[in-house]
Amino acid sequence: MMKLQQLLQSKREDILQVALRHGTFNVRVFGSVARGVVDEIGDIDLLVDYDLQKISPWFPGDALDGFARSTRL
Repeated sequence: MMKLQQLLQSKREDILQVALRHGTFNVRVFGSVARGVVDEIGDIDLLVDYDLQKISPWFPGDALDGFARSTRL
């Protein structure tokens, strides 16, 4: 079975392309995978930056409220 870190590395370009398609950039891994302490129930935590003018309706979804959409940070 492929380790989570190996899977992440093998899918790196796919992940970056999906992120770009949805207006995100500067994708970073954090959490247990970044620390190298993954177990069989682990997941991959990604932290991204996004352009409010370019995000798709899919991302970041309901997490971005009306205030954030109308406010430049």
